[in-house]
This record gives sequence, structure tokens and C-alpha cells, in this order.
Amino acid sequence: MKMTVKAVMETVEKLGVQPDRAKYLSPLVQLFSPVSKKTLRDFQDLWDGTKSFDDFVAAQNSLIKDCLTIELSSFGAATRQALGQPLLTEQTELEIDN
Repeated sequence: MKMTVKAVMETVEKLGVQPDRAKYLSPLVQLFSPVSKKTLRDFQDLWDGTKSFDDFVAAQNSLIKDCLTIELSSFGAATRQALGQPLLTEQTELEIDN
């Protein structure tokens, strides 16, 4: 099924820690620039494993939203262009596996 970037983020916010969350986030994160992907990897590597999974999901969702905000900005557009990546908008469509 196809969904826009905006619809994916709205869905992820509603899902919380449900297992389907990854089904929606994975295609979105795949579209991110290497800069955002590294930011997310660093976050996961540095996460305090003594905190709850709910805390992790909330913090990760917040970081993904921050990365997406930057990706959608003029700075993000310039970064993506310099890296040879297409422009990302809220209306960019993603293929979500059923």
C-alpha cells in the first residue's frame, strides 16, 4: 500500500510501541539522507539500555520527527541535493508492506 510521508508519521504517532510500528518506519528511514541515518544509528548505539522500551520508542520517535523536519527543510533539501538524493516532501509516497 502507498502512503505519504505525512500519513506515515501520523500513523506511527498513533501506534506507540505496537509491533507494526517498524513496518511504517522502515520505508521512511530508508529515504533519509546518510546524515539522518547516522544520527539514528548513533542514538541507538548510545541508548541507556536500563531504560524502558516505551522510553526508547518515545525518544526514537521524537528523533525521527526531528530528522524528518530537517530533511523537509531547505537545509535538508540542499543536503539531499549535494548527496544526489531526490527532494523529500510530506507528499512523497512510500510503499508500505502489508
